[in-house]
Amino acid sequence: RRVKVAKFDERGVTVYTDLMGPFEPCIRGTVYDMTVLEGKHGWIETVSLADKSAMTTADSILDTMRDVMNRSNQTLNDISRCHTDQGNEFKKPFDTVLRELSITHTDTGGYNSCVNPVENAQGRLQQTARSMLTQATGGHNYYHALRSLVVSRAAYCLNRTDRDNKPSPYSKAWGKAFVWGPNEHSFGARCLYKTNNDSTDKYESKGEVGIWAGYN
Repeated sequence: RRVKVAKFDERGVTVYTDLMGPFEPCIRGTVYDMTVLEGKHGWIETVSLADKSAMTTADSILDTMRDVMNRSNQTLNDISRCHTDQGNEFKKPFDTVLRELSITHTDTGGYNSCVNPVENAQGRLQQTARSMLTQATGGHNYYHALRSLVVSRAAYCLNRTDRDNKPSPYSKAWGKAFVWGPNEHSFGARCLYKTNNDSTDKYESKGEVGIWAGYN
């Protein structure tokens, strides 16, 4: 039976966290992606991880929560609860980080992901990232090493795009629609980038051909 979970409580915002993976190692040498979803506006951020130890998740959760809240027009102090499953990756020292921030740590009561709203966010991330890779490669398995980059770009786009006649998390947070500028491109688009080559050879190239993978 699907259990309804409050998106946010009276004291403040709830953030929902879970891992995706393991995958094949990407260009960053990581095999997991941690997803953090805030419950007020639905803003999503991801961070790639080399493993799923509690120490690794603890090292990443603070900065990721701060990014989620700052980018959704909130502050880290607005978080009152962090909701996860009961995986070992969310035990100490992960729990210690939350306790030091006076954030209550709740869990699903097991590994039943249907009681964690971040599951739906991960489904949208995977679907969007898969579409981006398919469009960029024509369906070929060229860019699997770019997994973490395309997942981050997918989150970036989902946060700023209206869906099913509903305002985007960006619109909810900032009270206006996101303006897609001329520096936004399709993932995998051919591009030229400067190499900052210090060589004085007049005929040596100062740039290289690459693919556009979003903003760092």
